[in-house]
Amino acid sequence: MGIDCYKLEDKFVWDFWYARQGDEHHAFYLQYPREGDPEYIHSRQSVGHAVSKDLLHWEEKPTALQPIPGTWNDQGIATGSVVFKDGVWNMLYTGNSSRDGGGIGLARSDDLTNWTKVGEAPVFSKPDPFIANWDGEEIQASPLADPYVYPEAMDGFYYMVINAQEVNAPQGSRGCQLMLRSRNLTDWEAHKIAAYPRKFERMETSQIWSRNGLWYMYFGGVTGDEKFENWIYVSESFDGPYEARPWSRISLPGDCYFYIAKVVEDTNGQDVFLANKAIESLLGGYRMVYGEDGSVILAERGR
Repeated sequence: MGIDCYKLEDKFVWDFWYARQGDEHHAFYLQYPREGDPEYIHSRQSVGHAVSKDLLHWEEKPTALQPIPGTWNDQGIATGSVVFKDGVWNMLYTGNSSRDGGGIGLARSDDLTNWTKVGEAPVFSKPDPFIANWDGEEIQASPLADPYVYPEAMDGFYYMVINAQEVNAPQGSRGCQLMLRSRNLTDWEAHKIAAYPRKFERMETSQIWSRNGLWYMYFGGVTGDEKFENWIYVSESFDGPYEARPWSRISLPGDCYFYIAKVVEDTNGQDVFLANKAIESLLGGYRMVYGEDGSVILAERGR
């Protein structure tokens, strides 16, 4: 079974994302006090921070980012992504607002510990739609949350995939992955729709990575009847289309429950699957095994 490698007695923790500096892995995650009002657990959360060298043993650090009263992001912060550019760490995060729908904000840090929000507004607002192409057709895709920025620039652009919905699609089938691009991380434009299976209401907290000549996309799929599933889609190109394979619905060995995960490369170059056990803890006991056909299975990873 998976190793319950990070849990806090005084906080709920969920939706982790990661950055690596030297031999240290930095985890950022959503947190909310256990003694807090449960009504606000998904609208007043802040961003926690922990550090590890082996992806199994973690040390809690001070809170990285939190809502600030009187600003556009005066309510909770949801899932984000960290990328290193021009000597500075950049965090794109989902910011909630009491004024409007909020948006995707930007914060910067020199050391991955002390973060400062950039600007007095989000870099783009949600749910203002982007027009993007899918299968030869232009559709309106409204971003919701969970930006993931691929950590390396390609052709001078940084590419983001984000949980979005087609504006005119029926409920239960409108979830898609909108891909945006930017040269400076502040000005974003539509690139295309990277995935649109027409079977999810939302495609949450995605991530893309490459291995053995293929591109993979993990996401948490939420169906129209609010079932939460974990999927890995595949593409021959970084910008899709990402599509399901027979093995694409992912489960942990022993059918241990989880929802939302990220893939992190350890110091040996091995892909490790770090999964969230609901809002309770981080499960760190899995390595990814790639088949010759591109398939992925999860195997136990010992201490």
